[in-house]
Amino acid sequence: MITPDEAARVAALAKLELTDAQRQRAARELGAILQFVEQIAAVDTAGVDMQVEAGVVHRFLPAGKFP
Repeated sequence: MITPDEAARVAALAKLELTDAQRQRAARELGAILQFVEQIAAVDTAGVDMQVEAGVVHRFLPAGKFP
């Protein structure tokens, strides 16, 4: 969990000024992001080829439809 003070320090690094309400919200949102990252880090990727490229997908999309 991220505290509002920690959220304020992160905001200061980005040269952002936050109100108390924004600090509270940023703390909740940053905490949720970190929890998600922890979930991703826990995924067993043994045997997954690290050379896979996400960019290959565009070959299968209709012309002009690649985001």
